[in-house]
Amino acid sequence: MKYLSALLLLLLTVGCKKKRPNVQVIPIQQKWIKAKLFKKYWIGSDTTSAKKTILITLSGFEGGHLPEKSLRALANQGYDILSLAYSAPPPGLPNAFVEIPIEYLAKAVNWLKNQNKYKKHKIVLLGVSKGAELALLYGSYYQNIDGIIAYSPSYVLLPALSSSKSSRPNRSPWSYQYKPLPFIPVKKVDVNTKTVIYKDYIAPWLSDMKVFKQARIPVERINCPMLLLAGQNDQMWDAAKMSQLIQYKMEASFKPHKITQVVFKNAGHRFFGFGEALPEYTSTAWEKKLDNQSLRFMLGGTKEGNHKAMVEGQKQVMKFLYKIENPPSIDSLDSKFRNLNQ
Repeated sequence: MKYLSALLLLLLTVGCKKKRPNVQVIPIQQKWIKAKLFKKYWIGSDTTSAKKTILITLSGFEGGHLPEKSLRALANQGYDILSLAYSAPPPGLPNAFVEIPIEYLAKAVNWLKNQNKYKKHKIVLLGVSKGAELALLYGSYYQNIDGIIAYSPSYVLLPALSSSKSSRPNRSPWSYQYKPLPFIPVKKVDVNTKTVIYKDYIAPWLSDMKVFKQARIPVERINCPMLLLAGQNDQMWDAAKMSQLIQYKMEASFKPHKITQVVFKNAGHRFFGFGEALPEYTSTAWEKKLDNQSLRFMLGGTKEGNHKAMVEGQKQVMKFLYKIENPPSIDSLDSKFRNLNQ
């Protein structure tokens, strides 16, 4: 009887393993790409949850990688992920958040398209904060992606954070074809103020139509579906207002069907996360050093509000990705139009 029980336990363990997805993290060190590939592999033969979409993730001002635990949890949903570092990338590119060529992201997209496994995959950009700015900017210049997910997006190009003590002028964060792109010349942060509400530095420029028009991202050129996720109480920049402006522009360009906008009450700037919530996912402030002085940048929202936004954001992302993988058929679209005409 004892041996029979042990055998049943072994069979149950093996049976569970067949369905358990695992994630392998592979460093990608190409000449022009610095990234990590979160690649799902399966124990056993059950690959029914494998997806035909790969995500390229882009972090915020840090320019490195989003939290690994989140990326592993997202990969466990069946999506392979290329986490692309774009600040201090490989030799030949800027080692600071200044005039980073958006062609760098194009090289990563093309590298994926040349991999045998991903040749038939759809590619979706997932950007958070500054990474969302890059994702939208990229989509306005290139038509080789299938979707954009933007957490706390900006509608205008914003420079790297710098202090009032620095004598160096602000420069554009991005470049295209070796030329810096126009940006909002935000005033440098006053280091004498230990607590910074950065949106107060940005807000005055949004009413300067000449500067605004030059620095805005031409989102009307984006042809792929977009999901914009913003917190109503964002203190870094007003991502809810930025999202609304993007929505208006897409509607004016006869592309309202290309965009889904979700604004979360009591959420701030940082609420990205998958799997279990860690403090950094739902924090309301961000500590950063400028000129060797530690400053506290307010991100907004409450921990509870940010956590709720994180959980609901996961659902919105999964819903969006499902639609990318399962677009409506021509027949179903025809039937909808026929019903409208009746």
